[in-house]
Amino acid sequence: MFTSRIAIAALIAAAVTGCNQAAPPTSEARPVRTVTVHDGAEGEIVSLTGQVRAKDEASLAFRLDGRMIERPVHVGDKVAAGQIVARLDPQIQQNARQSAEANLASSSRGNSNS
Repeated sequence: MFTSRIAIAALIAAAVTGCNQAAPPTSEARPVRTVTVHDGAEGEIVSLTGQVRAKDEASLAFRLDGRMIERPVHVGDKVAAGQIVARLDPQIQQNARQSAEANLASSSRGNSNS
Protein backbone atom coordinates (compact mmCIF):
# COMPACT_ATOMS: atom_id res chain seq x y z
CA MET A 1 0.00 0.00 0.00
CA PHE A 2 2.88 2.31 0.72
CA THR A 3 4.34 1.65 -2.73
CA SER A 4 1.04 2.40 -4.45
CA ARG A 5 0.91 5.79 -2.66
CA ILE A 6 4.42 6.59 -3.84
CA ALA A 7 3.50 5.62 -7.44
CA ILE A 8 0.36 7.81 -7.35
CA ALA A 9 2.33 10.75 -5.89
CA ALA A 10 4.98 10.38 -8.62
CA LEU A 11 2.30 10.40 -11.36
CA ILE A 12 0.68 13.51 -9.94
CA ALA A 13 4.03 15.28 -9.67
CA ALA A 14 4.88 14.40 -13.28
CA ALA A 15 1.52 15.67 -14.48
CA VAL A 16 1.85 18.93 -12.60
CA THR A 17 5.39 19.60 -13.80
CA GLY A 18 4.35 18.88 -17.41
CA CYS A 19 1.65 21.56 -17.21
CA ASN A 20 4.17 24.33 -16.58
CA GLN A 21 6.06 23.80 -19.83
CA ALA A 22 5.38 26.26 -22.62
CA ALA A 23 3.83 24.98 -25.81
CA PRO A 24 6.31 24.54 -28.69
CA PRO A 25 6.33 27.51 -31.05
CA THR A 26 4.14 27.06 -34.11
CA SER A 27 5.49 28.05 -37.48
CA GLU A 28 3.80 31.01 -39.03
CA ALA A 29 1.76 30.46 -42.18
CA ARG A 30 3.63 31.57 -45.27
CA PRO A 31 1.79 33.34 -48.08
CA VAL A 32 1.34 31.25 -51.23
CA ARG A 33 0.89 32.58 -54.74
CA THR A 34 -1.56 30.64 -56.90
CA VAL A 35 -2.14 30.86 -60.64
CA THR A 36 -5.14 29.43 -62.46
CA VAL A 37 -4.35 28.12 -65.95
CA HIS A 38 -7.04 28.59 -68.58
CA ASP A 39 -7.17 26.71 -71.88
CA GLY A 40 -6.99 29.23 -74.68
CA ALA A 41 -5.37 29.73 -78.05
CA GLU A 42 -2.46 32.11 -78.05
CA GLY A 43 -0.97 33.39 -81.27
CA GLU A 44 -1.70 32.17 -84.76
CA ILE A 45 -3.23 28.75 -85.40
CA VAL A 46 -1.27 26.89 -88.09
CA SER A 47 -2.79 24.09 -90.17
CA LEU A 48 -0.46 22.06 -92.40
CA THR A 49 -1.24 19.42 -95.00
CA GLY A 50 1.00 16.66 -96.24
CA GLN A 51 1.49 12.98 -96.81
CA VAL A 52 3.09 10.37 -94.61
CA ARG A 53 5.16 7.98 -96.72
CA ALA A 54 7.52 5.10 -96.18
CA LYS A 55 11.24 5.81 -96.10
CA ASP A 56 11.88 3.40 -98.99
CA GLU A 57 9.20 3.37 -101.64
CA ALA A 58 9.23 1.96 -105.15
CA SER A 59 6.72 3.46 -107.52
CA LEU A 60 6.03 0.76 -110.09
CA ALA A 61 3.07 0.43 -112.43
CA PHE A 62 2.19 -1.44 -115.59
CA ARG A 63 -0.91 -1.73 -117.70
CA LEU A 64 -2.46 -5.09 -118.50
CA ASP A 65 -5.71 -5.90 -120.16
CA GLY A 66 -8.07 -7.91 -118.05
CA ARG A 67 -10.02 -7.91 -114.88
CA MET A 68 -8.44 -8.35 -111.46
CA ILE A 69 -10.09 -11.27 -109.69
CA GLU A 70 -7.98 -11.35 -106.51
CA ARG A 71 -5.69 -9.00 -104.59
CA PRO A 72 -4.22 -10.70 -101.50
CA VAL A 73 -2.10 -7.70 -100.45
CA HIS A 74 -3.18 -4.18 -99.56
CA VAL A 75 -1.62 -0.76 -99.90
CA GLY A 76 1.16 -0.42 -97.35
CA ASP A 77 1.74 -4.17 -96.85
CA LYS A 78 5.29 -5.50 -97.00
CA VAL A 79 5.80 -7.93 -99.85
CA ALA A 80 8.55 -10.45 -100.44
CA ALA A 81 10.17 -11.45 -103.71
CA GLY A 82 7.99 -13.93 -105.55
CA GLN A 83 4.87 -13.14 -103.53
CA ILE A 84 1.63 -12.91 -105.53
CA VAL A 85 0.18 -9.41 -105.32
CA ALA A 86 -2.77 -9.83 -107.70
CA ARG A 87 -4.50 -12.38 -109.95
CA LEU A 88 -6.01 -11.45 -113.29
CA ASP A 89 -8.81 -13.18 -115.14
CA PRO A 90 -6.88 -15.40 -117.61
CA GLN A 91 -9.53 -15.29 -120.36
CA ILE A 92 -8.23 -12.12 -122.07
CA GLN A 93 -4.62 -13.38 -122.13
CA GLN A 94 -5.78 -16.75 -123.49
CA ASN A 95 -7.74 -14.99 -126.25
CA ALA A 96 -4.71 -12.81 -127.09
CA ARG A 97 -2.45 -15.90 -127.26
CA GLN A 98 -4.89 -17.76 -129.54
CA SER A 99 -5.13 -14.70 -131.79
CA ALA A 100 -1.33 -14.44 -131.99
CA GLU A 101 -1.04 -18.17 -132.79
CA ALA A 102 -3.68 -17.81 -135.52
CA ASN A 103 -1.84 -14.80 -137.01
CA LEU A 104 1.42 -16.76 -136.94
CA ALA A 105 -0.22 -19.76 -138.61
CA SER A 106 -1.84 -17.61 -141.33
CA SER A 107 1.40 -15.73 -142.02
CA SER A 108 3.37 -18.97 -142.31
CA ARG A 109 0.75 -20.36 -144.76
CA GLY A 110 0.99 -17.19 -146.78
CA ASN A 111 4.78 -17.51 -147.05
CA SER A 112 4.62 -21.16 -148.12
CA ASN A 113 2.21 -20.38 -151.00
CA SER A 114 4.60 -17.89 -152.58
